[in-house]
Amino acid sequence: LGYERIFKGFTLRQQDLVSKGINTYNCNMKSAVYHFPFIPFKFLKGLHKTGILFNARLDSTRLKRKHLIKINNLTLIEILILRYYKKFEEPIKIGNVIIVLATSDKEINREFEEIFLNYDFVKIFYGNENNLPQRHIDCAEFYDLTHIISIEGDVPFCSTEGSMLVYEDMINYNKQIVK
Repeated sequence: LGYERIFKGFTLRQQDLVSKGINTYNCNMKSAVYHFPFIPFKFLKGLHKTGILFNARLDSTRLKRKHLIKINNLTLIEILILRYYKKFEEPIKIGNVIIVLATSDKEINREFEEIFLNYDFVKIFYGNENNLPQRHIDCAEFYDLTHIISIEGDVPFCSTEGSMLVYEDMINYNKQIVK
């Protein structure tokens, strides 16, 4: 249980997360999957609740407000989230998946509320500014999630197909590691 993972500059001891009923798994260099207690059925309402968490902050040091850059009247973060909504529409509609923009609790990030005001399927969670894994844990507890798929908000063309495969493996096959 002394195994450690390095995540965005933070070292997490696995036993700290296990004590909360959470195991961590890296999906790839840009995203991670947190696996909560497993329930092995696909698209059965109420048996699991997966959060697709989009990590975004508007106070980046290199390019501030990069998520608000517009292409064809949509911001980059809107493009990304709408792509995921389209791919996960079925499990979202029956309540097995929720889309959450996980950001830090700084005033500048309140601008996301204006962008997603008319998107009733997007929830915004304000959490820890510097510790992304803690933000995810707090978000999971707040929304009572059984699984998390973490997506970096500054990668607008992240593979929705790959994320769906991760989701299906977590739900259908009781996989302990999803890559």
